[in-house]
Amino acid sequence: MKLPDLSESLKIPGSQLKLSSDPIGQGETGMVYKGLLMNWKDEPLQAVAVKTLKGLFSSSDIQILMSEIIKMKDFNHPHVMPLIGVCLDAGPGVSMVMPHMTNGSVLDYLKKERNGLKLTDNCSKEKAQSVRKLLLRMCHQIALGMEYLSQQRFIHRDLAARNCMLDSSGDVRVGDFGLAEDVYSTGYFRQNERADIKLPYKWMALESLNDAIFTEKTDVWSYGVTMWEVFSGGQIPYPGVNVRTLVKFLQRGSRLDAPVNTACTAEISAVMQRCWLEDSEERSSFTDLSSIMDAMLSSVSDYAELNMELPHNSQDPIDMSGYDDLNESLRNRAIRTNPYKLSTIV
Repeated sequence: MKLPDLSESLKIPGSQLKLSSDPIGQGETGMVYKGLLMNWKDEPLQAVAVKTLKGLFSSSDIQILMSEIIKMKDFNHPHVMPLIGVCLDAGPGVSMVMPHMTNGSVLDYLKKERNGLKLTDNCSKEKAQSVRKLLLRMCHQIALGMEYLSQQRFIHRDLAARNCMLDSSGDVRVGDFGLAEDVYSTGYFRQNERADIKLPYKWMALESLNDAIFTEKTDVWSYGVTMWEVFSGGQIPYPGVNVRTLVKFLQRGSRLDAPVNTACTAEISAVMQRCWLEDSEERSSFTDLSSIMDAMLSSVSDYAELNMELPHNSQDPIDMSGYDDLNESLRNRAIRTNPYKLSTIV
């Protein structure tokens, strides 16, 4: 199978990569491992995340990963995950190399810090404002990243707290473009008919669920759900609503209730609700949302963080133990790994 041409500056020799033993993440067709990149562009050693295909994969799986690579190669924004390079000489597959986000996903952070982020009515005004500022900062940075992607005419299709990562400075980067689509020529598209691709139903807009149509405004809907995740401490959306009844739930005008959190004001909840308007044209754009988040953030900027800052990565030396050469590592995993498909995200 002929692969698309890539700039030589993106091609990373397999001899310069090592992988950890266990995956740090997995998706429909790929596995993500922590890795080490050696002697690449004046950096003697970098901690990276390496996305590879699973043990038994098809040519269409390679095309999906290459499509993600082609989309990412020109992204350049402080709140969008960048691509470092691609390894093409590690067996028959393809490996995508990205910066390792030491602080994990926004969802992981929200779950870990839930007790301190979900406030009751009896908390002090100062603490409510402090937590509100932190959560609005996350939402603002996600909106900025999505505004950039929309300006590049890309639809994400899988925006969620689990796909927003915290970099070493504690800033949010929108990532995981496995379902993204270039809509430069059409402005919208319909989901393909691959039955083995599971879709994030609880983050999808009504028109996506009904007619498999995706636009910037369906990403806006997902952004509203992501905001709800942020202010709910990483809870699963629509608690108690089965995926099979979700469409009927939404069609009758029902939406997520405001998160039970003193840090979430009626104004913040109203922003979420506007993302879920049935008429997509009435929903805010990401440019609108980034401005709204900026204004809200400015209104609480005078309050201290009260030790609730986002995590910052320590500058400890990189531990090189526990890593294998890339080709040997992938060969061993191909022997022991069976095809695996995640269950539908609910």
